[in-house]
Amino acid sequence: MTGPSDSDSGLPLGRRSALKLTGGFFLASALGGQVAANQGDGEATKVYRVTQGSREYEISLLTGDTPATELYDLRIPDQYGGDNGATDPGEGPYYESVGLSYLLEEQESLMFLYDGPNGISLVVLHGGPGDGSAVTWRLTGVPSGATWLVKDDLYTYPDTGEQAVSNYDRWDVSGSEHTIDWTWDGGRTDGGVLGYLSGEFSFAIYPAYNTAAALYGEYFSGLISGWYVLTGGWNSLTREPLNLEEPVTITCETVEEPEQTPETPDPTETPEEETPQEEEENEEDDDKRDDQKKDESDWKDKRDEAREEWKEKRDEWQESRDDGDDDWKEERDEAREERKEKREEWQESRDEEKERDDDEDEDEDKDEEKKGNGKAKGKDKGSGNSGKKKGKGRSKRGDDDDDD
Repeated sequence: MTGPSDSDSGLPLGRRSALKLTGGFFLASALGGQVAANQGDGEATKVYRVTQGSREYEISLLTGDTPATELYDLRIPDQYGGDNGATDPGEGPYYESVGLSYLLEEQESLMFLYDGPNGISLVVLHGGPGDGSAVTWRLTGVPSGATWLVKDDLYTYPDTGEQAVSNYDRWDVSGSEHTIDWTWDGGRTDGGVLGYLSGEFSFAIYPAYNTAAALYGEYFSGLISGWYVLTGGWNSLTREPLNLEEPVTITCETVEEPEQTPETPDPTETPEEETPQEEEENEEDDDKRDDQKKDESDWKDKRDEAREEWKEKRDEWQESRDDGDDDWKEERDEAREERKEKREEWQESRDEEKERDDDEDEDEDKDEEKKGNGKAKGKDKGSGNSGKKKGKGRSKRGDDDDDD
């Protein structure tokens, strides 16, 4: 990314954004590439995806301890009001994002998922160097409770509450379907922040860029050159390209990973000695179990290989699609069915592995219980013999007493 860097953090910062971003951002860990970090061994992992036709990106959350509204840093002059999420520090530049405009390399559109101190948000940014332009987005399936925390631009007259005459953007964002018409002057930005996105979700964006936008040519008529989703880390951003004309789906799903349960020996337990024959039999059983574990754990390697193959195929389908070839669709659908079957096989292998581990634990408990019962019986048997001998002694002595 272009822009000056802060000498301490190495992050690409622009304008006044250095003060906003020094909170320290870090990249979330990935699952098979780009995945948000919410996991531990055996725990559920949230996977975030952006899908458009044959394109499917598993993306990471950009994270930080700066609230999303301050990260965007929309400036609106204090003579205006409205529910727009502006920071209003009393100075410009106005009518744009001061905190993130440095990300725009040219006249383009960007979006990313941001995990801040108050939750996860979708951050949207349009504009950049060059002439102004226009964009229309229609969103469907917007999660309940999610609202536009920042509306760039939406500002009203404080005394009447009516939208200012210089505010051209139109925001219809009630319910689960939102329609936004953005248009901006050259060198400025439009966009917003949608939050908060909790739990699993799936919503779609139907875009209309440039001449297809509702307000194109009415005020400004420059052209957007590209649309990208950002992933990676703040100091190593990756820009994944999107088509300007096709709908995009943004999803979060929870993926269950097999639980890894390490065996922890009991430090108070004293191992019993085994005969050479028992040692040999136990070694053979251990070898069989190890072979079984290896066979059943191969599903993890197969899963990782399948994921890499899927990414390669996805690139091939995209290339075929760009060449105007429609045969890729049938191949993609078949690959999706095959991938679904493989997932079911991996799930079955994982369940078998867990069931086997549970059976082994149960067998070990039975063995311990059996050994404990054997020791108890041995003690009982010795006590009975001792009591019997003492009884005989008392009986004989009693006879002698009778004789006397």
